[in-house]
Amino acid sequence: MNALVTGAGGWLGRCLVGKLIAKGHTVICIDLWPAQHPTPVLRSRKKNIRIVKGDIRRPERFIKEMRGCDAVFNCAGSQHPRWTSELYEINSLAPERVLRCCQKAGVPRLIHVSSSTVYGSNHGGSSFTEESPLRPLTHYARSKAKGDNLLLAPEKSPSTDVVIIRPAVFYSTQPSPNMVSLVNMVKARKAVLFGKRGFLRTYVDIRKVVDVLLLAQRKGERNGIYLVGDEQPLDTLSLYEALAEPMGVSIRPIRMPVVVSRLCEKSALLGGYLNVHLKYPNIVGEFGRDHVFSSEKAKRQLSYRPKGSSEEGLRTMAGAVAEARAGASG
Repeated sequence: MNALVTGAGGWLGRCLVGKLIAKGHTVICIDLWPAQHPTPVLRSRKKNIRIVKGDIRRPERFIKEMRGCDAVFNCAGSQHPRWTSELYEINSLAPERVLRCCQKAGVPRLIHVSSSTVYGSNHGGSSFTEESPLRPLTHYARSKAKGDNLLLAPEKSPSTDVVIIRPAVFYSTQPSPNMVSLVNMVKARKAVLFGKRGFLRTYVDIRKVVDVLLLAQRKGERNGIYLVGDEQPLDTLSLYEALAEPMGVSIRPIRMPVVVSRLCEKSALLGGYLNVHLKYPNIVGEFGRDHVFSSEKAKRQLSYRPKGSSEEGLRTMAGAVAEARAGASG
């Protein structure tokens, strides 16, 4: 397969490129190089990998690289920029431009990475499915929902199939800065807990997301949407306990009323209307909501095999962060 991956320098993009290369596929890696730092796989001189500087807000500048590709994987996205307008530029408007370029270049399939956050918070104790109404609670989630809707408009993809993947929060042994910060907060006993045990949330091993991206390229239905997560959700206290165990620390969360989370959620929305993205109020707001979904559709149609529990993977991630910290200080 000839594949083009946008956001190839990001967390998910790097994992996907590594898997594609390992399987012998030819990969064109698009990102804002050298702002991102390529992994050894991306720095390799293998003949089946090319590094191209590109911005998905201007995909026409790398449309020639799309020609001859069997699939484009859009892993590019923005989560915590300085300005809220960037969320809508990258997550809402850019994917549609990528799709138009795919059509012009004759690419048969676009696999787009969205987010499960487009569904908002659970109501009545039921899990989300792909058919649940979209009720995004943050500007990030709203930008993702808008981007998905633009891609799925009936007139948008007559010649290019679109498949949308909506994953849960990732974890891995090479975590994002946000996950590293969370592990460090648990280590420093500064983790915040709303309510007795916090709220339930679905998580997912990033390697499983990569698996689904490749399965979607082969098996995903046209205009199909797939939620991707581990089987069992975790409440916040169980999350902290899993992260704390490999570091040998006891959990002493800072307990706060749920109203604090709601106030942070509202302040983040207000800041967004003023075009200022407030990272930490956004995160605190999310920790005060249940967010649980089913991956049954991906299991049924894509042969996805989710992990039963996230706890082992989260413990491994925390151990890796602690080891990296010890190595850096030593």
